[in-house]
Amino acid sequence: MNIESDNFFDAIIIGAGPAGTAAAITLGHNLNFKLLIVDKENSPIDKVSGDALTGDSIRCLTELGIMEQVRKKGHMMSHIDLYPFNNKTHFSLDSEVITLQRGELSSILNRKVMTNANCQFRQLLFNGEIREEENKYQVDFLEPFTNKILTFTCSYVVISIGCQNDKCLYTLRNIPFKQPDAVAYRGYYSAKWDITFPRAIFFSLTRKGYIWVFPMKDGFYNVGCGFECTSPKTDLKKVLLNHIEKLNKEFGTEGAWEEAPKGAFLRSGLINYSKMSYGNVLFVGETISSTYPFTGQGVGKALETGIRAGSSILESFRLGHISSSELYNKTITEKIKPYFKSYNTAKSLFTNRLISPLAFSVIIRNLRLQKYISNILSEKSLPHDFSISKKIIDLLKKKKGR
Repeated sequence: MNIESDNFFDAIIIGAGPAGTAAAITLGHNLNFKLLIVDKENSPIDKVSGDALTGDSIRCLTELGIMEQVRKKGHMMSHIDLYPFNNKTHFSLDSEVITLQRGELSSILNRKVMTNANCQFRQLLFNGEIREEENKYQVDFLEPFTNKILTFTCSYVVISIGCQNDKCLYTLRNIPFKQPDAVAYRGYYSAKWDITFPRAIFFSLTRKGYIWVFPMKDGFYNVGCGFECTSPKTDLKKVLLNHIEKLNKEFGTEGAWEEAPKGAFLRSGLINYSKMSYGNVLFVGETISSTYPFTGQGVGKALETGIRAGSSILESFRLGHISSSELYNKTITEKIKPYFKSYNTAKSLFTNRLISPLAFSVIIRNLRLQKYISNILSEKSLPHDFSISKKIIDLLKKKKGR
């Protein structure tokens, strides 16, 4: 293969979201690595998000060396208030939470990436074409405005194109892509509400979802709602507007949208991750459904998959005889997947229609349970500790049956 030096990179990262930039920052630890990061957008990426950074996000941002900038830009809080569907009472979970608009987070990540002199950024469109030849990969891109096809060659590829690119993913791996698990709808609202900590209000027993109200640094709120797609068909706009009307009435005020609400689908549960990555082509973030089910927490696990991908590539490069996908899939299976498996058990405390009302009444009176759930949220609990959740659920079911 005749490789032109200007078109050869040690690694190409497709997608400049949290997962892609986390991979780029991690790969920057090898100062000799020549990197190309490509995105269809020319500016930091914004998206529909709750903007709340909790345990896994904070841990990953610290590892990436940008936590100080995040704290300066973000709004820091010490706990989260959870309300049952009847909204009559609530309990608080101790957990560090930082709210920061996704566009701001993207800017911080991108600035960190570009401190690496060996990293280039290009605004290009990826068409799903990757060809392998002599242990290298050729990747085709379309240049906007000129429609010129550009081909680059590399040793490693990281794909972080989100959950909305089914055609590209199907073309690459010929795997039927997982249907969305949930839908979210949120906007930025300015009002004089006396809400100083993040608030989540869970829905009725027939719907698996919640409304959130997250205070932001500049005096407005990220207000949204989300449902699992298995829930009965729901008008998210109506649900959100009704709740905002209730809050305005409760606090005797009126408000206005800083930014109109937008919607987005979510995929969760780390489905097909072991079938996606191959050779030295790694899929990260929402391309492998890295979002947590039910809560829709996504940025932390996106960052973590990016970090794991970057570390796997560096280790593969060092060893020279093992593919990065083998290392990457192993670390996802051992280090990340257990949290998803255990999380599905823990979430039953809030979504099981038989025990959820009783769970709230018990948790409100039990500080030990509140501490336990706080540890789940902040990921201070080890995966095997989540087995306690099943014991709690079994106990609540017995009480319900009395």
